[in-house]
Amino acid sequence: MSTRDIIAAQSAAIEPEAFQSAIAAGMTRALLRESAPPCLLRAPTGSGKTFIISRVLEAVSAERPTLWLWFVPFVNLVQQTEDALAANCAGLIPVMLSRGRNQDARAGMVLLSTAQGVARARDRNAGYNADGDDDTRTLAEFVARAKAQGLSIGLVVDEAHIGLDKTTEFGKFAHWLNADFFIMATATPKDERLLEFLQQAGKSAFESFAASRDEVVNARLNKRYIEAVVYDLRQSVQTVADLKRTVLRQAWKRSQRIKKQLQIVGVPLTPLLLVQVANGDKTVEEAEQDLIKLCGVHPALIGKHSSDDPDPVMMAAIANDSSKEVLIFKQSAGTGFDAPRAFVLASTKSVNDADFAMQFIGRVMRVSRPIREAYPKSMPIPPDLDTAYVYLANAEAQRGFESAVQASSAVKSQLEGQTEKLLVRQTVSGAVVYTNRETNQPPL
Repeated sequence: MSTRDIIAAQSAAIEPEAFQSAIAAGMTRALLRESAPPCLLRAPTGSGKTFIISRVLEAVSAERPTLWLWFVPFVNLVQQTEDALAANCAGLIPVMLSRGRNQDARAGMVLLSTAQGVARARDRNAGYNADGDDDTRTLAEFVARAKAQGLSIGLVVDEAHIGLDKTTEFGKFAHWLNADFFIMATATPKDERLLEFLQQAGKSAFESFAASRDEVVNARLNKRYIEAVVYDLRQSVQTVADLKRTVLRQAWKRSQRIKKQLQIVGVPLTPLLLVQVANGDKTVEEAEQDLIKLCGVHPALIGKHSSDDPDPVMMAAIANDSSKEVLIFKQSAGTGFDAPRAFVLASTKSVNDADFAMQFIGRVMRVSRPIREAYPKSMPIPPDLDTAYVYLANAEAQRGFESAVQASSAVKSQLEGQTEKLLVRQTVSGAVVYTNRETNQPPL
């Protein structure tokens, strides 16, 4: 092992919540049974899925020496997962798959990769044994050596509903691996798809372990309330461009109101406004100019991620830089990064994506450490500081009334996948508001 494989954690270790410990213990017991079932962890975004699974891996490896392969759907989650494992589990050895397969396999080793990293038909057709040379060991060779050493093989799939399909290349890879232990995690489970995959892979029906939203909220890991404000062209004479500017203006107002509230109550936290734009050459710059010219935002307060390819280091740096009050990023970079000081998200792209809740809401649902420290569990957090705000420009409405209604329905149903039943009301401006918070205060 070289010095570059020694991971120094960038985040602080986590003290487990009672529900996290209980789930980890239950999953560990199930996996250590004589016939280990596939285990599915259902938990809301921000509930500590990575932390829970890392504890399971550590406990299982202590009883049965195991090599783990951990796959995530997006490249910016690889480093985030590596850091979480390094911070919280001394008994695990996280390493990138591309480097780890050239090392000696050992118990507690966790090879990390995106699912796309092994989802190639060419490799499958060669039995995952064709991309080696004098300096690089093939995945098939590495797994065979690990088994020859007496190690069990464990497979972890984060956001399993994305990759685990019997028809996908990654699904076929999982079938080939035939792991002794199989753990799936998701915030948006699609049971029929997972069951079909497991049947094709020759696995039994999975055993489910769940964290309820109430448990996550009461642990101060998720905000209690959500408020989504959707602007669409049916209720306005605005153009699509005007609608996007309205969303930016209203989202900035809300973020500034939260900033003042935090100052009043003495919480040392600068809120971050997240602005998600569509992929394209000038979408980031256009949003930046609108914020500067229409909202009066000083350019120095704006951080930008202009690349179509996610840069997790840059995203984390901006999200944690308290001198920045806005982070503008493209759709392609909008999944999986942590921004606990974000209360407000503005999206100027279409709102009816299939994985809407996971991609959008998860970025603003987390509760920041300063808020948790200022309000112990015995004290209620002020509702305005315990709400995730989302402002959406429903440009899809230009396609006609029917598509607009369908898009709005998709927003409501997917938001309800993250929280309890939502109330619906309309503002004077014609925007539709979805929220689980009862209030007489009109939304911005």
